[in-house]
Amino acid sequence: MAEGLGVAGGVVGIVSLSIQVAERLLKYYESWKNQDKDISDTCASLESLRGTLTIIWNTIQPPAKFDKSIKGDVEKNIELIEAAVKELNDELKKAQSTELPGQGARSAMRRHVRRALYPFKEQTLHKIQQVVSEARANLDTALHALQLSRTSDIHREVNSLVRWQKDEETQNILHWLSPVNFWLKQADVSSQREPGTGKWLLQHPDFLEWAEGNKEAVWCFGGPGVGKTILSSAIVEFLENDLPIQGTGLTFVYCDHKQNLLQRVEFFIGAIVRQLVERKQTIPKDVQILYQNHRGKGTTPTRSEYLELLQSLSNECSELYVVIDALDECVDKYGEMIWEDLLTNLKRFVTNLRLLYTSRHIDDVGRISAGSICIEVRASDADMRAYIQAQVNSKSVLLGFCQQDTNLQNDILQNVVSRAGGM
Repeated sequence: MAEGLGVAGGVVGIVSLSIQVAERLLKYYESWKNQDKDISDTCASLESLRGTLTIIWNTIQPPAKFDKSIKGDVEKNIELIEAAVKELNDELKKAQSTELPGQGARSAMRRHVRRALYPFKEQTLHKIQQVVSEARANLDTALHALQLSRTSDIHREVNSLVRWQKDEETQNILHWLSPVNFWLKQADVSSQREPGTGKWLLQHPDFLEWAEGNKEAVWCFGGPGVGKTILSSAIVEFLENDLPIQGTGLTFVYCDHKQNLLQRVEFFIGAIVRQLVERKQTIPKDVQILYQNHRGKGTTPTRSEYLELLQSLSNECSELYVVIDALDECVDKYGEMIWEDLLTNLKRFVTNLRLLYTSRHIDDVGRISAGSICIEVRASDADMRAYIQAQVNSKSVLLGFCQQDTNLQNDILQNVVSRAGGM
């Protein structure tokens, strides 16, 4: 049975306190970090710790639930950092009790004089870095367990649909409506996303306005490689799990220029209709009748028939959320852009439409997005750190080097993030 993690005073309390201690230490050392490499390295390790803690904090917030075995592993590893957090807090108190020169004298303060003060002693800084490194090892294990839990939940949802689809007649009708199952694509993309990433968008005021049904459309635009597809999967997961509204519908499509031989307006409308039918987990009567009419001819629904089904099924929802990833890749086999035709039909036949689409910043898309909320997508530093950290942890040789040299991992994170420029 799925359960939430321990409440305040337990692991949630430990994570909350840890974030506060890391932030206070960072605030203390921040103004000195450009004057000494050891101080800079200490700040980098504290920033990395804070980033990991923040990801865990966001991931374990109620109503998040986890399998009992996963819950036990996560709680155990988080509880192991309690002593480290106490040690960091003690170091902070000692540092704060040390009298320092005023702000104006800081730049003129000689290195050897500063080094004589407790907060800046090499021994003090290295101790903080070592404690942070030990805490990170346990937190990384907890993060890995949380990621496994999330991936497992996604696959359980897919398996539930698969079990229903095993009925031969049901399978034939669903495939007739659309040969593509975007749930499998969603599970694949979502499993590549690091836990907690994408929170900046999910907490964006304009996005929340749309998610709460107060705005009709959102355009998320950004350059290639900034993570728009990963964000699309996060949005679908958010709407599916974190915003349960009775009677709402949710559908999504992933456009791909490599699939242009298949892509046409009917292809995408059919996929949306299929998802609406799958959510009912029963084949509506009008779909069964239409299927029987086409069955003997070996034909699929016409555009007008697809749109009639879309209108009928969407009217059963209080609101229908449609997420379209990579709208600029919505091209047909002739290389013709068909996104405007797709959006026009969605807006015409779905009166309760809540639309979100991602794309590169292209003038044509910008033109048809008039009236939409526009949010620029850039890879956030926190998301990049989480991704790079996961890559380091997955490479045993590189991880071994990082464990031998506590500064190497921080150097990798700092340099890659600073040079990425939001890409």
